[in-house]
Amino acid sequence: MPPRILILDDDDHYALLFAAYLKLANVEGGMVEHAPSTQQAVEQLSKFTPDLVFLDNRVPPHADFRPGLKALRDAGYAGPVVVQSACVTDEVFDEAEKLGVAQVIDKFEMNEGLLVELLQKHAGATNREHPGVMAGFDQA
Repeated sequence: MPPRILILDDDDHYALLFAAYLKLANVEGGMVEHAPSTQQAVEQLSKFTPDLVFLDNRVPPHADFRPGLKALRDAGYAGPVVVQSACVTDEVFDEAEKLGVAQVIDKFEMNEGLLVELLQKHAGATNREHPGVMAGFDQA
């Protein structure tokens, strides 16, 4: 089954970029949904269950990822969350793992190879609903 991704970021260009990365990696049928706010992400979760959520560290009005992560968990999403930030050295990331974040990445280092690696590492191993989510990946 193709991967389903939710991008929680106030910049809608990231959803387009992730869709392009899936295409470059020859991932057929991958779904990338975008939510520019925490509230819209929660609404998206009522419509579909992503295999992986990418959460921007600073989605207005929040100063960091913690309120967004809490809202996702409170909405019932138990899957992997990757926090992305332009500055991964902030002290707030010291507690990310303890809070249940799968990984913290520098958003400017993202590319198609890293996206596929993150999907394989986190979504393929932890998605109970679709354990074979990475099956059928035809990487070039």
